Amino acid sequence: MTTMSKPFRLDTVLELARKDTEKATQEVGRLMNTREAATQKLALLSDYRNNYHQQMLTTANAEGGIDITRLRNYAAFIDRLGAAVDQQKGTINALENQLEASRANWIEKQRREQSFDILRQRHIEEQRQHQERRDQRENDEHAAKVIRMRAAQGGN
Repeated sequence: MTTMSKPFRLDTVLELARKDTEKATQEVGRLMNTREAATQKLALLSDYRNNYHQQMLTTANAEGGIDITRLRNYAAFIDRLGAAVDQQKGTINALENQLEASRANWIEKQRREQSFDILRQRHIEEQRQHQERRDQRENDEHAAKVIRMRAAQGGN
């Protein structure tokens, strides 16, 4: 005779833990993508600054010099590009810190989910063992009943 096993009382908590882990996973992925985009932007800014600097030198050499106004304009623009590069480096550093914290959060969420999953697996195993003992007891009782019936029939 098979009976219904007891439901795992923490199923709802386990499901919430799984959702939390999924959200944390998505956040790590989002931050990794944002960091990658920021790194690419930094490379573009650095290249642009270097190319613009090279253009200034090429123009100065080709024209046998450069007037002071153009030189100041080139220098001011290169300085603005340098500031943008520095700002982008700061953005990347901030993203790295956020990513590190997000990864730590993700690891914690995974551990929590795994803990509840282990409890669930233990619950399932306990229910299986309980059912096996119940089935064995029923089989033993049935066998004892058959033996008693045969003994009663043989004694007549």
